[in-house]
Amino acid sequence: MDARPPQRHRTAHPSAPFSIWAVVLVGTVCGCGDPPPGCVDAGASTSEHGARVNATPKVGPLTLTALAAPPAPEPDRIVARFVPSREEPLWTNVSGRCELAALPPDAHGVVPKGSEGLYLHGSMEKSFEIPGPIDSTTFNQVVANVWIQSKSRMRMLLVRDGAPFQGSGQIDVSSSSLPQRIVGDFALTRFHKRPIDAIQFKVGAHAGPVCIESVELLWKDVRSWFPLPGSPPELLGVEGEERMASVVSDEIGVGERFLCPENGTLAFSCTLPENLRFPGQAPTLVVTVRSASYSSETRIRLESDLRRPARWLDEEVPLEAWGGEWVDLSFELKVKGPHEAFALLETPRIVTPADQPPTVLLITSDTHRADHIGIAGANPLVRTPNINALAKGGILFEHCYSTSNITIPSHVAILTGRHPRDTRIVDNVTSLARSASTLAEAFGANGYRTFAAVSTHHLGDALSGLGQGFDRMAAPRANERSAHATRELAERWLLDSQREPVFLWLHFFDAHYPYEAPAPFDAELREDIADTQEMMDYEQERYRGEVSYLDTELGPLLRVKRIREGIIALTSDHGECLGQHSIFFEHAELYTDTLHVPLILSWPGCPPAVRVSERVQNSDLGRTLLDLAGLEREAFPGRSLVAGKRSPEPNFAISYAGHSASVTFDRWHLILHLQTHSAGNGDYSPTRQRHETELYDIGEDHGCEVNLIDSETAVGGRLRSLLLGWLSGAEETDLATDSDISDDALEALRGIGYAGLKTERSGEWAELDCDCEWCGKFE
Repeated sequence: MDARPPQRHRTAHPSAPFSIWAVVLVGTVCGCGDPPPGCVDAGASTSEHGARVNATPKVGPLTLTALAAPPAPEPDRIVARFVPSREEPLWTNVSGRCELAALPPDAHGVVPKGSEGLYLHGSMEKSFEIPGPIDSTTFNQVVANVWIQSKSRMRMLLVRDGAPFQGSGQIDVSSSSLPQRIVGDFALTRFHKRPIDAIQFKVGAHAGPVCIESVELLWKDVRSWFPLPGSPPELLGVEGEERMASVVSDEIGVGERFLCPENGTLAFSCTLPENLRFPGQAPTLVVTVRSASYSSETRIRLESDLRRPARWLDEEVPLEAWGGEWVDLSFELKVKGPHEAFALLETPRIVTPADQPPTVLLITSDTHRADHIGIAGANPLVRTPNINALAKGGILFEHCYSTSNITIPSHVAILTGRHPRDTRIVDNVTSLARSASTLAEAFGANGYRTFAAVSTHHLGDALSGLGQGFDRMAAPRANERSAHATRELAERWLLDSQREPVFLWLHFFDAHYPYEAPAPFDAELREDIADTQEMMDYEQERYRGEVSYLDTELGPLLRVKRIREGIIALTSDHGECLGQHSIFFEHAELYTDTLHVPLILSWPGCPPAVRVSERVQNSDLGRTLLDLAGLEREAFPGRSLVAGKRSPEPNFAISYAGHSASVTFDRWHLILHLQTHSAGNGDYSPTRQRHETELYDIGEDHGCEVNLIDSETAVGGRLRSLLLGWLSGAEETDLATDSDISDDALEALRGIGYAGLKTERSGEWAELDCDCEWCGKFE
């Protein structure tokens, strides 16, 4: 990381009558020249160029446009093309059985004459290589033209000295009877000083026969890799930290014209991604503020050393000199040498002094049981002094239930107010569609900066879709990161937004299996565990250590002044089975172990040390936080948890893959298994039969140990009918979409206890028109 401060150079100029926006702003809606009387609406005025403009001083995010028309990207160039041939075999290291044969028919059913393809057979992973030497500075994309029978994934690798040194990542390939162009990006090839020895291709198992027609090496204009300057901002990231940003290039700058407020400050951040750097360019972002009487220039040196990781530079430019004036703002990128350059620019914003900007903090502690906070019961299982202090200063909901036992579905419910029944997101490989309305979007529409820092990879925007509406989102590139790392990132963001309202979502993954808390919270390593009970005791001790570690990390955050004086919510997406029901250290099934979660609310003026015994569901948190922030008129699903006494309502939940559904009402908890499935991932996990039903009196048996379905069949029948009626009322929201998940990410999910398989989302949740024993019980 470069510890040197950015290099700045500020230059003041005398009166500058020329405006970079003159061409755009000449004329009005009434025609060219000055507007006639009565043409300009009240509340608007004209600039010195006669343009009709909004006379309200600008505060908040700026809408940047390109300072010139971006040139169209150059067309792709084919640098080389490799075709299988009997005369000149260029294909080596082919795995499995292979043969040269006629190509399959094209889209019109015509078999190309005189052409052959390389067929790879077998059910295991298939691979082949194109040998070199190949000058890698001449291309930045590799295209494989293939036929693949079944959905699979391909990976392309550049090989030198016998080992891969750069790869394309996993590329999804659809099953099709027609040829497909599979494209791998290699932005860094332009930096290579030596030719590569080979290009290696790997096709995942179960792809069926694969036919390779040809491989092409392309040079693709880098200008087409990112949104063009002036395009709407997108979540663009470096080092796992994404920000709503646009692009500025050495050819095209961006800017905006606005009325500057008194005591305003221009705030923004910028970076140069590692894969777009070129040695010796000395990239400098030039920020120019110009009015009719005064102009100033700020130069920010961007990191160009290929050995240093990219990082966002947070910058501010004081605007006091322009208070009350119309100003032209521009961002331009200057570099040395002939190579193109592109920088990422987080959406700039105009901020003004604010004594106490509001803060809303949502904390989700993954896999956190309700009974694992110190204040939960008379005999606490774990020490959590910081969480206890939060509860003592606010409201503890003693009976909060989640909507699912899976991370992404439950978080989607919290952040959209919509139940998994309606989103149809019931696994960790399905994303929230962009058509959804989110809590972050609601706060952002009301002037809040919106930040999300999550501690597991699969909650990142690319896999979950939960980044929409957030100005910033950070997820670990590895499977998970510690609470310490996530907290430090959040505190840095808060320092960068001291004068602005902030909605911050922090997700912590520490209580999730495997339980590996750092010292001194870790349990002493034991290798002499004799039986199942000892194993359970040991793992439960390790789980408690994770929760205590998390509490310690929350302490400094909760003592930050603006956090302490803001709105705070702490909850969990689901709980954990710690050996109960023969489910060991995972959150399978819909027992209270996995659905009963903590919920604490605190806000300025909140009545302290209140305990609410009413049963609630944390999918109502979004509505509640908006109301507490004074945004009652903002449309959002749900009911406020603090709007007075609520009439009792049933709580419903849906499990992973829609295997089961549950209803909790009054003292009863009923689970209906919709499909035959294993209750957990372990070898000894029990099997639940299709339509099997469980009923528990959680008033007396909160742990769901005694199934009363045979003795309380009438109660079970009523609750079963209630649950089936609710399932049949599912809305058609079209909010689920496939995520772009790689084989490596799937394996990582399996490593932390998730099957990681996509589930079918269409059709009815329950199909009970059958004559099985379980259905017969309730006729």
